Amino acid sequence: DWNNYFLSGTNYKHADTNGDGVVDASDTTAIIQNYGLPHPLRLSSSVTGTPLYMELSKDSVNTGDTVIVDFYLGTPTNPANDIYGLAFSLNFNNSLIDSTYTYFDYASSWLGNSGGNLLAIQKPLFSQGKMDFALVRTDQNNISGSGWIGQCGIVIVDNIGVRISTPLVLDNAFGIDFTGYVMPITVSSDTLSIDSIVTNAGIVIERINFIIYPNPSSGNVYIKSFTVVENVLITDLNGKVVFNEAFNILNPVIITELKNGLYILKIQSAGALKTTLLEITGR
Repeated sequence: DWNNYFLSGTNYKHADTNGDGVVDASDTTAIIQNYGLPHPLRLSSSVTGTPLYMELSKDSVNTGDTVIVDFYLGTPTNPANDIYGLAFSLNFNNSLIDSTYTYFDYASSWLGNSGGNLLAIQKPLFSQGKMDFALVRTDQNNISGSGWIGQCGIVIVDNIGVRISTPLVLDNAFGIDFTGYVMPITVSSDTLSIDSIVTNAGIVIERINFIIYPNPSSGNVYIKSFTVVENVLITDLNGKVVFNEAFNILNPVIITELKNGLYILKIQSAGALKTTLLEITGR
């Protein structure tokens, strides 16, 4: 046994899942490989505690759109005090979300520096209609605060054919401090409206093999691509070209000074042209 124990009485050695004598990011491999297997420790969600909530980049979308889900922990009046780690689940209707494309970002999380003193993992479980998330510090220091902790991007499938509202639900949320003490977390939900019938100016919205965020945008537009983006063309709804640039790279950034409104965004990649709507707001 090692010299230290968690509050539960479990020896620290059990956190060293690969047996190399050090507890670090490499130990998450065993967690992913054994994810979902039976384990004696099972906790139930708390009904009171620090608030964990989400905000959607848009509440009403068309099929093929990307929705950015921003996660927040704590508020100025009810912050998270002396927290070290957090785990939670995002539940959704898996018939409405594209299982092929997801995006995750924790770069500006107040919990820590992603890739530095903050370790974040996510496990999409589309067959169960959920994604599991875990964020934990690695410097043995608790932190207090409130605000944005991370985000994920999801893409709406293109074969719905009806107007529908679908809930996005947070649950199974728990915080811990450095000693392993379980901290209560209160969760909330949101609703996303999907309209695959009405389009703008007769435009047909095609399914895209990219994640475009934020959309709506008040500044730069980022394209997370799975193939090399050769060219990006943006026109207004009358067909006037307002942006046209060759990239030939993955994950290009579109820097524009577009006025508020709706635009048609066309992405050339792998010999195919994909089209979606882009909304500019806040200018």
